[in-house]
Amino acid sequence: MPFEPFHLALPILDFVGILSLAALSVLLYRAYRISGNSLFLYFFTGFTILGLGEFGRFFLFLTIIFTPRPSFFFFFLDHSVALLSQVLEILGFLVIALGYTMELFGKEKALASIIVSQVRRSPLTFPMVNIISASILVYISLNAFAIYTKNKQSLTLAPLLAFILFLLSNILSILAFLLRDELIVLFSRLVYIAGLYVFLWLALKVGKTP
Repeated sequence: MPFEPFHLALPILDFVGILSLAALSVLLYRAYRISGNSLFLYFFTGFTILGLGEFGRFFLFLTIIFTPRPSFFFFFLDHSVALLSQVLEILGFLVIALGYTMELFGKEKALASIIVSQVRRSPLTFPMVNIISASILVYISLNAFAIYTKNKQSLTLAPLLAFILFLLSNILSILAFLLRDELIVLFSRLVYIAGLYVFLWLALKVGKTP
């Protein structure tokens, strides 16, 4: 496929995502130190892991763009960095899901609840990574909704909206894969970044010193 200026949009959006995740991780840790809420520590850990995966994908995109023809090095990157990025995405969302589970059910049932939930929810169909991520995000969104219905505050509504946007981004990624549509991929990244900025607003609000 010939290189087109459009192809620069994805690494640019990934770079914006990396910067947003870096800022978000710092603010979430600050929010944890100020509020003492352990859920923010899980948010911090999960989004830091997501940032590492985002960096790997950004590096892979740049390599694809500036590699004139396929090579063994490109083959290695495609089958290692890309896979690592996907695994880190799943791991990051699992950490956040675990935090929500502990918030709702307590430490004793947390790990068992999330494992059973994912075994039941994750269909073994292709593309596996996006489906697993979407499944975890469904679980996270349901827990975020449960917490929001308990107190109905803006600080608990923001994570719910953000994770719904992350879920929509994953669904769009699956649709883009099935339809082979680059514009849907681009829109998926925009929706993902919108979710990050909802979280940035939350972290800034909680991180304000009294």
